[in-house]
Amino acid sequence: MDVIQKFIAYVQKHNLISRGEKILVAVSGGIDSVVLLHLLRQMQPSWQLTLSVAHLNHGLRGASADRDEAFVKTLAEELKLPFYSKKSDVKAYVKKHGLSLEEGARDVRFSFLMSLLKTLEYDKLALGHHANDQAETILMNIVRGSGLRGCQGMHPSRGAVIRPLLFAMKHEIESYAEQYKISYVVDASNTDKRFLRNRIRWDVLPALEKAAGAHVIPCICRTGAISAEAEAYISDSVRKAKKRVVQKGSRGEIILDIDKFLSYFKAVQKILLFQILEEELQLKKITASKIDRLLYLAEKGKSGHHTRLDKEVTGIRSGHHLVFTNQTIPLPEIPVRVGRPVDILGQDVRFHASLMESDGGKDVFTEERTVEYLDYDTVSFPLRIRYFRHGDAFYPLGMGAKKKLHDFFIDEKVPNYQRMSVPLLLGGDDILWVVGYRIDDRFKVTDKTKKIMKIAVYPK
Repeated sequence: MDVIQKFIAYVQKHNLISRGEKILVAVSGGIDSVVLLHLLRQMQPSWQLTLSVAHLNHGLRGASADRDEAFVKTLAEELKLPFYSKKSDVKAYVKKHGLSLEEGARDVRFSFLMSLLKTLEYDKLALGHHANDQAETILMNIVRGSGLRGCQGMHPSRGAVIRPLLFAMKHEIESYAEQYKISYVVDASNTDKRFLRNRIRWDVLPALEKAAGAHVIPCICRTGAISAEAEAYISDSVRKAKKRVVQKGSRGEIILDIDKFLSYFKAVQKILLFQILEEELQLKKITASKIDRLLYLAEKGKSGHHTRLDKEVTGIRSGHHLVFTNQTIPLPEIPVRVGRPVDILGQDVRFHASLMESDGGKDVFTEERTVEYLDYDTVSFPLRIRYFRHGDAFYPLGMGAKKKLHDFFIDEKVPNYQRMSVPLLLGGDDILWVVGYRIDDRFKVTDKTKKIMKIAVYPK
């Protein structure tokens, strides 16, 4: 069976393409993506496919990168296919997001391709990864400790992304290019051993083939396929577990029931945590150490213990729950003026303070947690809203004694992961209102009150 027949058979086996679909082909100009385009072009008439070519110039290799872009553009013109390209500053992106050059280039490229796919309303994005790439990916994941999920390597399809060349060995692609006299460009960065993938490609895999034989790459890929089957079985258990174990909190936090979570096998626990980080929280760098830290919090952590998962997301042990939240992000103080509503940062509510005359000296009471009344003449200014700080204290209404806000939250059964997101209204240096919970007793309305300040929060 020649490469074209294998290609079509692989596409059909994994249902990668349907007749009449619109396919966006990512073409770097290298041999793999150019051969992929050629194979899809061979299929195009009988399968009634619509093809377009996309190329990202990473801006990393100067004139050679511009040469690659020009080559792909000319290729698309020769094949009478639409061509789309973009030049990006990957170095700036890497610096901004704290990523490696390899990670940054991949992120920028994928973001461009997926945005283009959506804009053009195409059905699939075809990438040129092949069997050797698969083996390299699996080995990279193994040395990073990625576990069963990493051992799968790349999937033939995931969403709209397809990899129709995963069946093909590199030498098959090279033979095909030679047979059909296909021109391509060579990216010098593919031999740069600063990148882990290239060290595995040029040092590790050749050494393995020398030690164990040329069958090493197919065997690694077969291991990946077996791992994918095992992971699919475990994932079914994970989906069922997720319904029992995970819920969303009122402020968007993800809450995991630890007792139920620990009743599952370790493999289910790890994949469930991975899914939460990847799908719910959309973390990009999910390492084995992050999963291990979360497992430790669930198994041995004490309430209040936490671990940072990235710049924004924190995992917190709260009683019998493991909570994922971004509530630890510091938010600035918000100045407040009477009579002017203000939005409370980090909340879906607006704050408003207004004045009203006292009604015959009677106390003002309300059952609503979102509305309170204060004696205006006892309040210091300026007014402002901020969040909890260690050492905060006030005189809760009805108590007459000073109490640390930390202890008040414990008495009110406010989970520790929510305490940092409870707004506080301050007048001068005094806490006037723990919003939604209690005002300070010193500023309550009494029979001597002449002027009342109504304070309230309401949805935006």
